[in-house]
Amino acid sequence: MDRLQSLKVFVATADTGSFADGARALGISAPSATRGVGELERALGARLFADHATGASVGYRTRLPRRGSRDSLTYCSG
Repeated sequence: MDRLQSLKVFVATADTGSFADGARALGISAPSATRGVGELERALGARLFADHATGASVGYRTRLPRRGSRDSLTYCSG
């Protein structure tokens, strides 16, 4: 998965609070979404979400990257 797609997965997961719902919003599988966010976390050297039985919680570390990612996606889509 390329970095742009990983950013899309990150934003969709943060918006929905769930890897499965974020994946569904993008038309990809939940395992693909999990891998995409994992790639982003490895590149950044930080965890972006805490996984729970009820979904992925967005912590304070995620708020700023989420805003920047959304801005970057808006810029890239024209």
